[in-house]
Amino acid sequence: MNTLPLSFRSLSPLHLHNRIVANRHALALVLVIFVVGVRTAHADDHAQCQTLGGRSTMFEPGYTPPEIQDNGLIQPNFVLLSGPWMETAYNGPVEPGESFTITYSFVPDGTTIPGTAQGENDAPSNLFATMDANFPGGRFAWQSVFHQVFARYGEMTNINFVFVPDDGASFGISYPYGIPGPGSPGETGKRGDMRISMRPIGDGPLARNYAPTFGGDMTMDSLDVAQFANPTDNFRLLRNVLAHEIGHGLGLDHVLPQNATKLMEPVLNTAFDGPQEDDLRGIHFLYGDRYERNEDETEYTDLGIEFQHPNDNGVSAYEFWNLSLERGESEDWYAVEIKESATGLPGLAIRVDPVGTTYDYGAQPEEGDPVDVVTVDAKSVRDLALQMYRVTSPANNQIQLITTLDFGGPGEGEYRPSVLYPAAGTYLVRVYSNDDIDDVQRYQLTLSNGEIEAPQAEPSMLLSQGVNAYPSGSIVDLPPSEVGKHSGLSMTISNNGEGPLEILGHLLVGPAAGDYTVQYPAQPIQPGGFGVLSIGFSPTAAGFRAAQVSIASNDPAGNYELTMRATAAEPPIGALAVSVEGTNVANGGTVELGELELGGEYEIVVDLENVGNGSMNVINTSILGDNTPDFERLSDLPLTLNVNATGEIALLVTPTSEGEKNTTLRMFNNGTQSPYDVIFSYSVVAVELFDDCNSNGIDDETELDSDGNGIIDECEVVTPPVDDEDDPIVGGDPNDGGNEGNVDDNDNDGNIGNDNDDNDDNDQDVIDGGNVDDNNNGNVDEDNDNDDLGGNNDQDDDREDEDREEKRTGFCGAGSIGMLTLTMLGLSGTRVRRRRLVS
Repeated sequence: MNTLPLSFRSLSPLHLHNRIVANRHALALVLVIFVVGVRTAHADDHAQCQTLGGRSTMFEPGYTPPEIQDNGLIQPNFVLLSGPWMETAYNGPVEPGESFTITYSFVPDGTTIPGTAQGENDAPSNLFATMDANFPGGRFAWQSVFHQVFARYGEMTNINFVFVPDDGASFGISYPYGIPGPGSPGETGKRGDMRISMRPIGDGPLARNYAPTFGGDMTMDSLDVAQFANPTDNFRLLRNVLAHEIGHGLGLDHVLPQNATKLMEPVLNTAFDGPQEDDLRGIHFLYGDRYERNEDETEYTDLGIEFQHPNDNGVSAYEFWNLSLERGESEDWYAVEIKESATGLPGLAIRVDPVGTTYDYGAQPEEGDPVDVVTVDAKSVRDLALQMYRVTSPANNQIQLITTLDFGGPGEGEYRPSVLYPAAGTYLVRVYSNDDIDDVQRYQLTLSNGEIEAPQAEPSMLLSQGVNAYPSGSIVDLPPSEVGKHSGLSMTISNNGEGPLEILGHLLVGPAAGDYTVQYPAQPIQPGGFGVLSIGFSPTAAGFRAAQVSIASNDPAGNYELTMRATAAEPPIGALAVSVEGTNVANGGTVELGELELGGEYEIVVDLENVGNGSMNVINTSILGDNTPDFERLSDLPLTLNVNATGEIALLVTPTSEGEKNTTLRMFNNGTQSPYDVIFSYSVVAVELFDDCNSNGIDDETELDSDGNGIIDECEVVTPPVDDEDDPIVGGDPNDGGNEGNVDDNDNDGNIGNDNDDNDDNDQDVIDGGNVDDNNNGNVDEDNDNDDLGGNNDQDDDREDEDREEKRTGFCGAGSIGMLTLTMLGLSGTRVRRRRLVS
């Protein structure tokens, strides 16, 4: 809901309410706005206000004053700072309940504004210079806001607020020479009763104001002009600071609890616009409603209505809001005219209905004392009654009672249907109560020349979270979240009205509307009942995320609007750093593998590191390109890497065709770069195959083959004889010429050593106990022997029998163990290929 246009505010109260039935619904809504404040708001700003010795101080948001006190003048609900205004410049002495005028004025710059606390110096007022320079629209704009706030109080009470010039007279007494207060009371033609000034005050206060007993003057802190010039919600912060301080200036003190439902809570609230239910009841208790004084048949309020027969001009209905019985002995009288025409006399229907909301109330306690909170049902405070009279002799103030209606109890209305009356003339309506309760009962009066429908029981929706209320228009700050995660909060829907509450739907708008969801409870919510409203937040991007939700319901106050705000952060996420052979490879980078052999096998290790700020998984890989058969992944996946952890993916490359090739390893992961591609570039060449029985890398065709049998000498295998004693050297040698079991071959006759046995000193190549004598000296293992294998520097062919056997039964000195080793390595045989490892 929006605030009223200024042109509409300027209408007189009587003009506002004398509208025909065709406009009655719109009119009722307008007047409700005047009474309870527009519901476009922000949450509690927590700027505290302190009252002490008849002076109140509103502190800046977040500032904690040294103490908060009140004077204990407690009424049934609202709290009084002092009594009402008893005298003004325009009226002189004022009787309780009497309509009167309060003038207000702006103190000229340069007027000395005294310090009101220890250590606070006097300072000149700078209201005009400060506000003119900083307020959007200049002097006319900022003064218009002040005029609006005073006019609103005038609409709610029987006080007529009038703006007048100010002559700059002394503003007050400096500390500590007495109680700081007005040095110059209001004076017609010179200055107002309530004077408004501005000066630097310092850290803490936004504004100060005095109770009526001390003149009701106000001083604002020029150091906080940026807050006063804040245009949000039509300068609501400034307007509520003024309305709160003017409330003190009219005699109201603070009330609790601090739940953003009352203007006079000891904090600055921008959760609503202007005075609320308890504030209005307090003002009415002090001064009465706007039609005071109308306490008896001689001081009635003439509503200025003439009713004719419905056949003349149709049915007309008039609704009057913001009325009240302000005290125990109070009663209200109203006058209307019944006009006769050729058609006849009209009937007259009358309806009076109590008005009020339910709210928590507690007087402000002394420092440290608990708050005694009670629930106030403002609609059911008193039992209303209704009477109708006909004025029989206006000159003599003679009246005739026609009807009395007192059927309903507290909180219930009274209704008189349309009845034809015997004569035209002035008729009086009396609204009263016989309960003598000294409290305020607000009500609505409806008059018509036709039937009046009973007001429908209406719901009233309020959202809250814990002890914090969020009236329509509030800002709701949600906890921070991360992109991609779901969070939110739950709020309580309270139905504080008298009819069932039905939620009809909602609309999300704003730059981050898609990040929010709204879920509401089953319908309907019964009067006094509760439900849960869930607001979900799933941010799609990082940063500040705001949206508005407008909730449609059958609450006559209209759509319930909330601004939702939250901050989203990027979630912790992993990031891959990839290297091969110690060389970093960017996403999409290329690794040169060089020349690979067709049919060869190559192992490639891709090293991974998580350089992000969150855990990550390498979920899977793909081999892309025309050469996928060349690659095989050896590592198991998925691979989990915590922050700064490392891992690897091993690949086996087996080229299957020749040529220049590029193959991509694509790694899918939940990190910042997915997929991560590594391109392998390589060329494949065919390898010439050749016989290489001794695995020395030389083709056998180019090596020595003495006997031409196709087996090179190094690969020849000699099989020695084995005798009956299993001696592989001396038994059964076909070259033993002497058949004595010795081997001799010096004469090349097939016998070893001139047909002599191995004991002959002339024999060569005699094996004796594992020693060999090539010098025909009959000595074995002497250092001066030629070719003696005795451990000296000569040619040494001596071996233990076992060693010699191995040498002679192997090939090229490798023996059977060497052959097994080559076989295990895959390198034996006549066709040899090389295996290259890249790791």
